Amino acid sequence: MIVRCIAKFGKDLPQDCLVPKSGFDIKHEYRLIINKCYTVYDMTIFSGYLWYYISDETGTSWPHWNPSPLFEVVEGRLSKYWVYSFDKGIDQRSTIVRLAYPEWANNPYYLDALTDGDDEEVAIYELYKEKMDLEFPNPSVMEKAEILDSKWLMCPPCIDAWESVSTDGMVRCPKCNHLLHNPRYVNIHYVMGEPVIKK
Repeated sequence: MIVRCIAKFGKDLPQDCLVPKSGFDIKHEYRLIINKCYTVYDMTIFSGYLWYYISDETGTSWPHWNPSPLFEVVEGRLSKYWVYSFDKGIDQRSTIVRLAYPEWANNPYYLDALTDGDDEEVAIYELYKEKMDLEFPNPSVMEKAEILDSKWLMCPPCIDAWESVSTDGMVRCPKCNHLLHNPRYVNIHYVMGEPVIKK
């Protein structure tokens, strides 16, 4: 799932989405770049709104939650790595609905361990982050890898070639680490259970 930032201030949010006691008030500025596309690594419901966990501009090694009204959805398909979890709290604010990879969705303390820098949780996040960054085409990326033959791709920025038969939306050059559109990606959507290739 990929979303594009369309606003970044508390004043841009619906009144009932603001959470003043937690610092998410009308003056709050979210660490986002307008028009940038972000991969969503987790979705949760809080205060009646969806919140997206994304790698924003805070510079930390873990994702931060941002309210969905600050974004528009540009790729609505859910990640194949996600599972659903529901933890009924004592009231609406303490009830947690989550779509995330299993280690996060099924462990209420996972995010605490991740933000504490625990090695195991950090390694798990980095693994899923890379998989989800490659899963769908990212409109913020302009460059595309070139096909050399049935097994090899080339990176235009560094002219290095590598073996890849991936059909994900994106590929990453192993030499220069550039994220590139994958020329072997086929955009398949399903209409009433039938696969349809979209150009």
